[in-house]
Amino acid sequence: MAYFRSVKQLGLGNDNAVYPGKLISNLYQATISYPLDVTKSIRVTTGARKDNAIESSFDMISLSSKSVSKTYGLMRAEYVYDNTLNPVENIWNGVRYKVYMDWNAQISKLGTTSGRNTFNAGFDARGYYPIYRNFIWAVRAAADFSWGNQKLIYYLGGADNWFTFGSNRKVDKMVFNPIDILMKITNPHRINPMHSRH
Repeated sequence: MAYFRSVKQLGLGNDNAVYPGKLISNLYQATISYPLDVTKSIRVTTGARKDNAIESSFDMISLSSKSVSKTYGLMRAEYVYDNTLNPVENIWNGVRYKVYMDWNAQISKLGTTSGRNTFNAGFDARGYYPIYRNFIWAVRAAADFSWGNQKLIYYLGGADNWFTFGSNRKVDKMVFNPIDILMKITNPHRINPMHSRH
């Protein structure tokens, strides 16, 4: 069992006016893991996520706007292989990978006719090879694909978000915004998964 909560500052509104606001996300998850042997396992995760977008009040228009709330059901199945050893802290030796499939469905009332489902499939593979004593070579390959009525959106950016391709305005059908060290949201004011006014 796990509980995650995040609060993100973002801009809410429409093309005429954007007001600062917060996106409060609560995620409840339960994971079951079935080991096949010492290095392999199958894992199933189910959960519920509730997003609440609250617009800050600055004038009569923003004062009259209501918060937007959406609830999603989540399901994830993954096959994991991990034969890595950790001889010293932060020094690994071996190979690990996982192949996964996600299904996310909006279980709250739909505000549009876009549909409820998001599907996601991908893999993440990492190899750690010793070179000399505590000096290793680490290699990573990963891919992630989404489809369905609502999709995941990824922005490529560094740790300090210095590398961007300009603003992306095609975010209407995008629901989940994964944040990773290698993949970050470059302009959080452009992500607007919950339009408070259309």
